[in-house]
Amino acid sequence: MPSFPPEGAYLAIVPSLMGTFVCGGLTVAALWWGRKRSVDYLFAAICFIGAIINADLSLVNLLSDETLALKIDRLTYLFFVFGPAIYIHFVHAFLGIKGRRLLEITAYLLGAIFLAFTFTDQFISGFNYYRFGRIAKGGFIYHLFTAYCALTVLYILFQLYLSQQGRSNVERNRIKYIIAGLGLASILLALNIIPTYGYDIYPVGSLSFIPATILAVGVLKYDLLDLGAVARKGLTYTILIAVLTLCYVAIASLINATIVSSWKESVLAPLVSALVMVVVFDPVKRWVQDFVDRIFFRGRINYEEALEAVSAKLTTLAEEKDLCPFIEDWILRTLNVERVDIFVKEGHAFQRTKKEGGVLSLPGSHPLTDMLMETKHPLHAYQVDRLKLKETARNTIKEFFASAPWALIVPVISHHALIAFFALGEKKSGEVFWREELGLLSTVAHQTAMALENAWAFAEIKAWNEKLEKKVEERTKELTEALRDKELAQRQMIRSEALAAIGELVAGTAHELNNPLSSAMSLLQSSLDEMRENCREGKINEILDDLDFARRELKRAADIVRSLLDVSRETQSYLEEVDINQVIEDALRVLHNVIKKMEVQISKDFSSHLPKVRGNFAQLGQVFINIIKNALQALPDGKGEIFLSTALAPSGQGIIAQCADTGIGIPEEIKLHVFKPFFTTKEVGQGTGLGLYICHEVVRRHHGEINIFDRPGGGTIVRVDLPLGR
Repeated sequence: MPSFPPEGAYLAIVPSLMGTFVCGGLTVAALWWGRKRSVDYLFAAICFIGAIINADLSLVNLLSDETLALKIDRLTYLFFVFGPAIYIHFVHAFLGIKGRRLLEITAYLLGAIFLAFTFTDQFISGFNYYRFGRIAKGGFIYHLFTAYCALTVLYILFQLYLSQQGRSNVERNRIKYIIAGLGLASILLALNIIPTYGYDIYPVGSLSFIPATILAVGVLKYDLLDLGAVARKGLTYTILIAVLTLCYVAIASLINATIVSSWKESVLAPLVSALVMVVVFDPVKRWVQDFVDRIFFRGRINYEEALEAVSAKLTTLAEEKDLCPFIEDWILRTLNVERVDIFVKEGHAFQRTKKEGGVLSLPGSHPLTDMLMETKHPLHAYQVDRLKLKETARNTIKEFFASAPWALIVPVISHHALIAFFALGEKKSGEVFWREELGLLSTVAHQTAMALENAWAFAEIKAWNEKLEKKVEERTKELTEALRDKELAQRQMIRSEALAAIGELVAGTAHELNNPLSSAMSLLQSSLDEMRENCREGKINEILDDLDFARRELKRAADIVRSLLDVSRETQSYLEEVDINQVIEDALRVLHNVIKKMEVQISKDFSSHLPKVRGNFAQLGQVFINIIKNALQALPDGKGEIFLSTALAPSGQGIIAQCADTGIGIPEEIKLHVFKPFFTTKEVGQGTGLGLYICHEVVRRHHGEINIFDRPGGGTIVRVDLPLGR
C-alpha cells in the first residue's frame, strides 16, 4: 500500500467538504424552518444522505488507518441504501402522485435487502488508491446497488419531466430545480462507480455540491419547501461561507506551492504568505458576496427604485379613475406579467376596474375575499390546495383563479378591512414571483390603500363641494329674494309708518288749514264787498292790509301742505340734494298740532352754512319725525324742553344732527334693543316698535350712523351722523 494520504488528497477533498456544507445546510433548513410535512422530512433525509456521502468522501481520504476508513465507509451505506426509496417517496409526495404505494414499499424493501450486505465484502471489499486518494472497491452487490440507483434516477427524472405539463410557473420552476439539483447530484454520485472499477478518474460525485448549490438557490429563490425568510438568509450565508472556504483553501494551496516552497529557508515566507492572504482574501470575499447577492437577491435595488417612483406618482393622483389604470400599467411594466386587474370594493361587491372580458364582479362574501381578509398576504394559485377550507370553498376559489387565468392575488387592506385586491397573471418570462417581488407588491398594495382612501375622500369632498355650491346657489337665490322682499317690506313699513304718522296729524292739520283758509276767504269776501260798495280812497289802505293778511295765511296753509307732501312722497332715489335744516323744520311743521297742545319749549341751533347731503328727503324727514315724536312722548306730563341742533362734523366729511330732551331717559339694558324691529316699551296699542328700527335702516342706507346717549342732567340725546360724499 502506498504512503497515505498522498499530496493531492487535501486539495481533492475540498469539493466534498463543500458538498457537506451545502447539503447539511439544506437539511437543517428543511427540518428547522419547514412546515413539518412529510415532503419536508423526505427532502431533509435526501439532503442528509448527500451530506454524509460527501463527508465520507472527505473522511476516508484523511484517515491513514485503512481499517477505520473502511468501517466508516461501510457505515455510510447504512443510510445510502435507502436513498433511492426515499428519493422515489419524495418525488411522489412533491408531485402529488398517488396510487404508487406498492412501488415505494418495494423500494424500501430493496433498501433493507442491500442493508444486510453493507458490512460484507460482497458490498465493499476494500479501497482503490489513486493520486487523489482512496475510494471504495465495490463487490457484486455494490454493482447491483449502483444499477438500482441508476434505474431510480432515470425513473425520477422521467416523472419530473412529465409532471411539468399543465402546471403553473411556480410548479414548473420548482420541478426544474429539483431536476437540476437532486437529479444531477444523483447522477454525479452514481458516476462514482467508475473509479470503483479501477479507473484512475477523480470521483465526480465529489462535485455534487454544485447541483446541491443549485438546489439551494431553488429553495432560496423559488421557496421549494415554503421556507421562511430566516432560512433564506441562513442558507445564503451557509453557501457564502462554503464558497469562501473553497476560495481560501485554493489561495492557501497556491501560496504554499509558490511562495512557501520557494522560500523554505527564509523567515520572510510566513510574513509574505500572511500579507498575500490579507490583501487577496478580502477583495475575494467582497466579490463572492456580491456574486451571491446578485444571484439570490437579483433586482432588489431596481425594486427599491421602482418603489420610490411609484410612491412619488401615487401621491399626485387624486381620483380613482386615474389611480387604478396607473397601478395596472406599472405592475405590467415592472413585473412583466401577462395581465393585471384591480378589483375595488363598491358597496357589497368587488368591481373590476376594466369592463372587458373575464369576471367583472366578485361578491363581498366570496371565499376568496374571506381568505384574503384572514391571511392579509398574497395568495398563489398553487397554494389553494394547501388551504384549510371546505371543498366547495376551495373549488370556488380555484374557479376564480382559472377564469382569467390569474396566478397571484394581492390584497389591499385598509383599517383591517379588504377594500381592493390585485389579480396578476403569470410572468411572461415563465419565472415565479420572488419573495422580493411579493414584498414589493405588498408595499404597493399598502400605498394603494392609502391612495384609494384619499381618492374616495377627495371624491366625497368634491361631491359635498358640488352639493354645497348648489345649496349656496339655491340659498343665495332664496336670500336674494328674501332681501328683495325685505327691502320691499322695509319700504312698505317706512311708507306705512309715514302714513300712520300723517294719519295721526291729519285732524290737527285739517284744523290748521281750515283756520287760515276761513280767515283768508272771509277777509277776501269782505274786501270785495267793501270795494263794491265803497271805493273811497280812505278805505284802500285797510283793504290792502286785509288782502296781505289773507296772502300770509294762504302761504302758511301752502307750507303745511308742502311739508305733508315732502314727508309722505314715495321715491327710491338717494341722490337728492337734501338740506337737513329744512328736513327738521318740515318735521316740526308736521308735528305742530301735537306740539301746541303740550307745554314744551323747542330750542333750535341750526348751522347756517350747513352743506347739503345726498339722500332721500322723504325718508330722512320720516327719521326726524320719529325722533322728535319719541322725544315729545318721553317728556313727563308733556312738559319739558327739546333741543335741536345741526353742525358740520369735526372731520369736515359729514354733518351731525342731534335731538336732546329732558325726558325720563332710556335704561342701559334697553339701549341694546331699541333699534330692533317690534321692540317697544309702550303699552299695547300705543306703538308698533318699528319707529327707531325704521330710523336705523334709513340712516344705514344713507351710510350714516344713529346712536343714543344719556343727556347730562337727565334725558336722552339721539345723534344722527350722515356723510357728505357717498
